[in-house]
Amino acid sequence: MSHSLTLTRRNCGQYIEKNMELPQNCRAISAETFFNRPDIRSVVFPYEMEQIGNKAFQGCSRLSRIELPEHLQKLGIGVFSDCISLKKVKIPASLTSIPKNAFNNGRKLNSLEFAPNSKLTFIGPNAFSECATLTEVVFPASLEEIDDRAFYKCKKLSCISFPGGDLRVIGKQAFYFCGMDSLQLPDSLEVLEIGRASCRERV
Repeated sequence: MSHSLTLTRRNCGQYIEKNMELPQNCRAISAETFFNRPDIRSVVFPYEMEQIGNKAFQGCSRLSRIELPEHLQKLGIGVFSDCISLKKVKIPASLTSIPKNAFNNGRKLNSLEFAPNSKLTFIGPNAFSECATLTEVVFPASLEEIDDRAFYKCKKLSCISFPGGDLRVIGKQAFYFCGMDSLQLPDSLEVLEIGRASCRERV
């Protein structure tokens, strides 16, 4: 039986290639392991990987495709920040939180999906800010809070949907400088921190 592997900046060299498929015994990736590696174009994570650390792939400017593992438990702060070529993200059902700056400045990100039966409850500050080509988001029914500036300057985001009844908090400027003229809020909402407003300064 193979031992579980944690990838770090020191031991990751042998796995770096244009299209990476990480070994099946890899359970975690430490902070900044693949930080600022423009040679990486795609990553396939092992099915049972549980954790990807802070800024692990930040600044991988040519990374365009990822397949997040179904058993993922934790994403680190800024994990895919400044991955300006990333086009599609599907959040696995196992993930309960998307942290600060997770996909910030994903300029080509045009598809954000949540797996069926999602357990996601929290989207952190600036998690998807400045994803300028994102047009539509259907949030999972489990979602409880969208933090400050989570979708700030998603200028083409014109359609969002809250199909569930658990959303309680929308933070300051969460949808500021988005493409919506209006926003239909769920009845479950308890806190709407306008800041300088949201959705072209109208709700």
